[in-house]
Amino acid sequence: MKKSLFIILGILIIFILLAIWAYLLFFAKSEDNIALFNNFFDGEEVEILPLPDILPEETLPVDLERPSIRQLTLRPVAGFNEVVDTDGNLEIYFVEMGTGHLYSINLQSGEEQRLSGTTVVQARDAHISRDGNTVAIVSYTNTKLKNMTIFILDRENNSLTEVISDVVQDFHLSNNLLYYTVATSDGLEAYAYKLDTLIREVVFSLPFNEATVQWGDTIKGPHYVYPKASYALQGFLYVVEAGKLNRLPLEGFGFSALVSKEGVLFTKITDHLPMSYYYDRKTKEIKNLNLAALPEKCLLVENTESIICPHSQTTTLSYQMPDLWYQGVFSFVDSLQHINSATLSNFTLVDILAESGREVDIVKLSYDADFDGFFFTNKNDSSLWMYETFN
Repeated sequence: MKKSLFIILGILIIFILLAIWAYLLFFAKSEDNIALFNNFFDGEEVEILPLPDILPEETLPVDLERPSIRQLTLRPVAGFNEVVDTDGNLEIYFVEMGTGHLYSINLQSGEEQRLSGTTVVQARDAHISRDGNTVAIVSYTNTKLKNMTIFILDRENNSLTEVISDVVQDFHLSNNLLYYTVATSDGLEAYAYKLDTLIREVVFSLPFNEATVQWGDTIKGPHYVYPKASYALQGFLYVVEAGKLNRLPLEGFGFSALVSKEGVLFTKITDHLPMSYYYDRKTKEIKNLNLAALPEKCLLVENTESIICPHSQTTTLSYQMPDLWYQGVFSFVDSLQHINSATLSNFTLVDILAESGREVDIVKLSYDADFDGFFFTNKNDSSLWMYETFN
């Protein structure tokens, strides 16, 4: 057969198929379509099978289990606190970094609600009272000084009402008391505001102005102080009670500490590397924990032998710590470690990278028994996280 004949037959077949398609599309009914195509074939009529029924909604599998480690916010967080509202609901209040807006998160529903739209320009750090009604927000300047403002939450108008403002170096909100420090030419002055009366009291004075303070529950203290940690400087631990300053028997280069009634977790440079220790305040014994952690990232659980520390087991810290971390040159990839201060045994509570796929550098670690969980922010992006223990 000639090639030209093949071409002619092919064109005819295409025209016939196009004509059938046009008829089916514009003129034929659906039931006629079925009959028409059945006529193309000899033999029995083709059976049209019904589509399978969709499973009833109540039989569909529903996964209500939430991961134990999870990110709670997409907004950068300046500060947060665990709050039990008037109806007994467990909520997290947080201040958004940059705007100073106050939000709540219901941990049962996951619902996020803005409680205040009052803007605090360049908000960088914040503390929130346990009842959620008082908020202290700091915005940074181009110097080391910080502009601090205390607000009362106006829930009806979704706003914050300013009560106090001052320029501070450090601050903390606890038990209806606002603590803060101010640098002077002679050193550091520490004050406390009673938020119910707005009366200010002097708490203590220090002969140096670069200090880290762990504040107590009352104005009289005890409060614990050490010079800002640096590998190049020797540090000492002090206790302040009723305005009187006394040294504790702990010191070292790169020294930093975290104190509880039972003991002191501290880190210092040993043999050119950071090393962490535990000081038992009852027996006066110092125990080597055989790991290096930054105490300001850790948590001592009161009335227990538990130390909770963010720690990377695969990373050897430089002798230049914690300076490299402060400068943002070094970032941790943390897991949460539980250390027993009596037996020195330790185990991993959660490997955050393995569980979430995220590298998290933990700061502002806290634990709340009502929520049965740990809360912290990620230094890398200031997001808020929770590790739920399910005990």
